[in-house]
Amino acid sequence: ETGSTRVIRYTVVQDAGKAVHPTYVEGQYQGGAAQGIGWALNEEYIYGKDGRLQNPGFLDYRIPVCSDLPMIDTQILEIPNPNHPYGVRGVGETSIVPPLAAIANAVSN
Repeated sequence: ETGSTRVIRYTVVQDAGKAVHPTYVEGQYQGGAAQGIGWALNEEYIYGKDGRLQNPGFLDYRIPVCSDLPMIDTQILEIPNPNHPYGVRGVGETSIVPPLAAIANAVSN
């Protein structure tokens, strides 16, 4: 085996409170998931023996491109937040953390 890992499909389900602009909420969910998948699979800081970062720019630091990413499905749950006057909840890239654990568990299983 090569050890190569590829995510086939990813689903984000999260409570947004009242989704004021659902398209933007979906974009935050998808963008966060894409960043998390990148962190888990191909982003890496490389330091030299002198302690300096060896890949400080976009030419050297590998972030995922569209062909690296799976179809990212989103499901917006709308349970109004009683502690906010408009019922909203924060959704800014909150889906960035779960891909790391999900991918690690899938690989170790």
